[in-house]
Amino acid sequence: NNLATSRLQQTNYVIPVIVHVIHSGDAVGNDENLSYARIVAQIELLNKDFNGTHPNINNLHQEFQNDNAGDIGIQFCLAKYDTNGNILPEKGIDRINWQTKGWNNPALHLTNDDFYNFIEYIVKPQTIWNPKDYLNIWISTKNIFNINIPEGFAEFPIGSNLSGIPSNGVESSFTSGIWLYYEAFSNTRRALTHEVGHYLGVRHIFNDDFECGDDYCSDTPIQKEKNSGCPSFPHITCNNSPNGDMFMNHMDYTNDGCRYFFTKKQMERMLTTMQNGIYRKTLNNSPACNSPSQPDLTIINQSASPTNLNAGNTTTLSFVEKNSGGASASPNYVSFHISSNDVLTPGSNGDRFIGEYYVNQTLAANAQTSSLSKQITIPADLATGTYYLFFSADGAETVTESIENTNFGIKVINEHKNDDGLLTQ
Repeated sequence: NNLATSRLQQTNYVIPVIVHVIHSGDAVGNDENLSYARIVAQIELLNKDFNGTHPNINNLHQEFQNDNAGDIGIQFCLAKYDTNGNILPEKGIDRINWQTKGWNNPALHLTNDDFYNFIEYIVKPQTIWNPKDYLNIWISTKNIFNINIPEGFAEFPIGSNLSGIPSNGVESSFTSGIWLYYEAFSNTRRALTHEVGHYLGVRHIFNDDFECGDDYCSDTPIQKEKNSGCPSFPHITCNNSPNGDMFMNHMDYTNDGCRYFFTKKQMERMLTTMQNGIYRKTLNNSPACNSPSQPDLTIINQSASPTNLNAGNTTTLSFVEKNSGGASASPNYVSFHISSNDVLTPGSNGDRFIGEYYVNQTLAANAQTSSLSKQITIPADLATGTYYLFFSADGAETVTESIENTNFGIKVINEHKNDDGLLTQ
């Protein structure tokens, strides 16, 4: 899923991720030694949350629609190369046996402070990869009987120039990154999305220090304290009627399925961090995901007009193809598919090819096309529902790229049968 933004600066940031899996020697896929597939699925969810395409976004109340940031403009990729430029056997994964390191069992650190110090001052300094090139994520077990040990914590960015960055916990070249409890690392959990928000300079939507405090984002309502469970809308606190708390925001503490968006002001904090943060501003130029000798095609600024239409009618798809790699890309086809869900499986599960556009130009390294467009007819036999339009750079796979799984852009449309009575816009 490819990300774009027109706010602050027309930049699409790519953050390479390395996941340090702290385990006790169990086989891959058992307990905290998570499988490659589970790690990939978590990063896919993270990208959906940051480009605003997760299906849960359809639950957002109308009262908060105008605050929704949608596509943040930040994408996460599992690193392909290690710090020496060698291809990783498993993309984005560094497996570490704590026993061979001579460490104590992470689960034996009984208090919050003891566990935090173990991660910050033993695990991180001995295993961190250059935080100017990688988002370091550590996953491990913990003492499950101490409920005060959280499911995750992150270091706030230094040098971001943002107001409201907490003074406790000072990020350094030895500590930058995120720790997560391994049970919270999956494609059904939002702990990573929440902690990445902190990593990019976003505070809790409630104030950590006192009730009805500020989170330094003017488009998030003041609320009394953290929420849990899944409150009913509106949940009024701190005289914030009529809409109440924004409990469906990623930076609250509600259930995973009840959190599904960031606001525009939260997005501004993230993009400011990416521009200024000491260990953030260089990530977009990291070689960890891109081979310097190969192109990397992506789709940005994708749109469809109209997005509400009858089956058998047409919509105009607009997009830009970008080459983020270090070598030129030859002319290629951008293909278009329609799917009933946000996972594309061409030729199966009802996913259909609906057209293509020939990009008849060679794209130099770090260059992009002007805005391109193609009129597409929506299949007449589709049932009424919400569908996902996939824009696939190099859809015919004629260009050898450094990363082959980030070519997609997505746009959501609502399709109706003609007898539903909806007129196209």
